[in-house]
Amino acid sequence: MPYGICADCSIGALLREKVRGCCCGALKAIREILDDGHLGNAECLSRIEEMVATHERLGPKGGSRHDFG
Repeated sequence: MPYGICADCSIGALLREKVRGCCCGALKAIREILDDGHLGNAECLSRIEEMVATHERLGPKGGSRHDFG
C-alpha cells in the first residue's frame, strides 16, 4: 500500500473515502461548469483553469499536459 497505509485498517478506509470524495467533488464542479449554457467558451475554460491551478498549488502537478494559455 502507498505511504504504508493498511488496506484493512479504518484510517486507510477513511483516507481513501476522503480522497474519493474530493476527486468526485472536483469532477462534479467541472461538469457543472461545462453544462452551464450561459458561459461562453473562454469563461468556461477560465473557470476550469482556476480549478486546475488551485489543484496544482495544493497537490499533484498537471505535468506537461497542463498548457493552458
